[in-house]
Amino acid sequence: NNKSFYGWKIVGAGAAVQAYASTVFWRGFTAFFDPIVESLGWSRALTAAGMSLQRSEGGMISPFVGFILNRYGIRKVMAFGIFTTGASFVLMSFVTKIWHFYLCISLLTIGMSFGTFIVLVATVGNWFIEKRRLALSIMMAASGLGGLLVPLMVQLIQNFGWRPVIMFAGIGFWIIG
Repeated sequence: NNKSFYGWKIVGAGAAVQAYASTVFWRGFTAFFDPIVESLGWSRALTAAGMSLQRSEGGMISPFVGFILNRYGIRKVMAFGIFTTGASFVLMSFVTKIWHFYLCISLLTIGMSFGTFIVLVATVGNWFIEKRRLALSIMMAASGLGGLLVPLMVQLIQNFGWRPVIMFAGIGFWIIG
């Protein structure tokens, strides 16, 4: 039988999501920060508070992700997470008030919690026993690749503006997810 183990395709898909999430959010969201501050006239502190909210909220949500995964299954949870992540980026392209930004960041936190890291680790972990460490390592290494793509995103923001790029980031989540 020459067919390759399907679990490696799952690793590849998880790696693509990890790399993309890293490019547009974990490592790359800072590329949006200054353009958002400059175009909307908010203080850096007020805008950064949204990012602090995201990190705090993410930490509070994470323990519940496993419970939700067990109850509803990986496929449904990840579909919800990817849809919500994409929607939050698309909606963020329309923000005009700081509370819009905070709402979008909160939605983004929910989406990222249910559509990326934790869910991907659970998914890959379910496909592997003997080579689980290798599979997870390959998938997680894709986050570093995503970091290498941040300069491309910076260039896109400079050429087209932050609103179209952040909208495209959301649509990209739907496509890759």
